[in-house]
Amino acid sequence: MAEAPVSLQFREAVTETEIRACHPVMAQLRPHLDESAFLQQVQRQRMQGYRLVAGLDAAEQVIVVAGYVLCEKLAWGRHLYVDDLVTAADRRSSGAGAAMLDWLRARALEAGCAALHLDSGVQRIDAHRFYDRVVFERSALHFSLDLPANPAPDPAAEPVPERIGGIRRQDHLQQVLERRLPGAVSGDEGEGEGEGEEDDDDFLDPSHEGGLDTDFDP
Repeated sequence: MAEAPVSLQFREAVTETEIRACHPVMAQLRPHLDESAFLQQVQRQRMQGYRLVAGLDAAEQVIVVAGYVLCEKLAWGRHLYVDDLVTAADRRSSGAGAAMLDWLRARALEAGCAALHLDSGVQRIDAHRFYDRVVFERSALHFSLDLPANPAPDPAAEPVPERIGGIRRQDHLQQVLERRLPGAVSGDEGEGEGEGEEDDDDFLDPSHEGGLDTDFDP
């Protein structure tokens, strides 16, 4: 993974002031949460084991944030799950995202974890290329089901497309898993694959990285 910028420091956001300082960057990933709702949500989730981490530059400005939990499951054993990961739009391609993953990996090793895990929407091709380069493996498809107690879907909402880029949605899911999509590269194939695409190591979609995404569902 890319080395951290010399002045980048990582600090867990614990106090109200520290959590609020993360909001401008996190809002690029979770735009449905205003500052007050974000603060309350983080405080609730911290009681369930959630941790929010800020990457700060030399001017003490938050330029990358991540949320994670330490978990244990029958399938994966002890692991670190990345709920949220986003770099400030004006600081992408600076190595901050890769540096944050380095920090999370070190935290996972320190906590005795066997692996890092995250989910990424199937349509996030540039993000997939980033994860391929930092040696993540495509190991599963994510499925979800809304329960009756949840709010009913907005009838005016745009329907989930049946096709993605001319490919049937279910076929697209399988192609993503098998790395058969144009532009998807594995960690040993180098950078810059895919003519005409921006090669942005820190591309993190404004609606999701490292958590659940409504667009992910078939």
